[in-house]
Amino acid sequence: VDSKYIGDSFKMPIMFKIGMAGEIIGEYDQPTRLSLMIEALHPSDSPEKLNLGIEYTYKNFLSFRGGYKLNYDEENFTFGFGINGSSAKIPVNFDFSYLNFNRLGSVIRVGIGMDF
Repeated sequence: VDSKYIGDSFKMPIMFKIGMAGEIIGEYDQPTRLSLMIEALHPSDSPEKLNLGIEYTYKNFLSFRGGYKLNYDEENFTFGFGINGSSAKIPVNFDFSYLNFNRLGSVIRVGIGMDF
């Protein structure tokens, strides 16, 4: 669809996404499980992209995560872990992740949450 802004015509950006996720080992409501995720993106203004992710959760307490982004300019892999304290009757959650941005360096994200 073409749009106009002060006499200039351009195409509006559109993003189509499709994805799915599911458990490879265990079920969603079980305390120990291995989950897999895939997402395909088709933007109107850049090449197609693909996101892959995997997470292993042990006893609803400790989770290990990893992911990969295909066909991105800078981003590619990420990994991390999380601790769900509420499963051990502790009202604190902790998340850590490492993201690689190639030429731009890396990013470390830390999250701390409390359940009341």
